[in-house]
Amino acid sequence: MSDIEKGVEWLIANEPLLAEVIAKAGPCTLQKHTDPFNRLVKAVVSQQISTKAADSIFKKVLNLMNGSLEPKAILSFSTEELRSAGLSGQKVSYLKNLAEHFLQKPEFYENLESQTDEQLIAELVSIKGIGIWSAQMFLMFTLCRINILPVDDLGLKKGMQVLYSLPQMPDKKTMQAIAAEKWGSYKSIATWYMWRLIEFKN
Repeated sequence: MSDIEKGVEWLIANEPLLAEVIAKAGPCTLQKHTDPFNRLVKAVVSQQISTKAADSIFKKVLNLMNGSLEPKAILSFSTEELRSAGLSGQKVSYLKNLAEHFLQKPEFYENLESQTDEQLIAELVSIKGIGIWSAQMFLMFTLCRINILPVDDLGLKKGMQVLYSLPQMPDKKTMQAIAAEKWGSYKSIATWYMWRLIEFKN
């Protein structure tokens, strides 16, 4: 049984309200990915725009690179060329910062699994353009770290408000308190189900 499956079983057994969401949403699909650069580029592209827009721009970036998304390739294109894919000037600079970090610190990316959540987030947010939310999404969706609580995520806030019948969207302290009491060491998995809950409501 995988860590994700264990986590889902634990949440079903220990949090009845969440168990109802799990029954409706089905298995959690968080899984590891082996291309960290690709995933971090996608995280930067996705900042502050809709999923649909992000997917469209990401495809254009891939097409520009002939399907091979590599740090050296990002650096070889001009700002104007990258902006032609739909990226803002700011995001172009962020992607170039990210590409430089990959080339300057290959040992960091070669040893992702051996580092703690805190170590990984600290290093990633040192890259201009990667904030805490993007770093947390990377840990969840690329490394499949199962105990991440992205307190700045709007979907998570909305999900917790709905699930726990809160009068307003919870603040960081409230979110941490609820997660610590109800979600054990499986906060990433519970967060994933909060997003599904909001999809059901829309």
